[in-house]
Amino acid sequence: MKSFVFVLFIVFCVTGIGTMWTGLTFPFDIQHEKLASLFCLFIAGILLIYYYILKSKESK
Repeated sequence: MKSFVFVLFIVFCVTGIGTMWTGLTFPFDIQHEKLASLFCLFIAGILLIYYYILKSKESK
């Protein structure tokens, strides 16, 4: 579970950064690409927090 959450974090982080700063586009039509990129980074942040929660529970 922990590795799956980390992979999802990487996917959302790369998608958010790739579409925001490199000018890549999403493979489907989106009206507000900057907002979608920020949303991907927001989801990545939530996944990172969840990853560290799972990691701390595992170490106990």
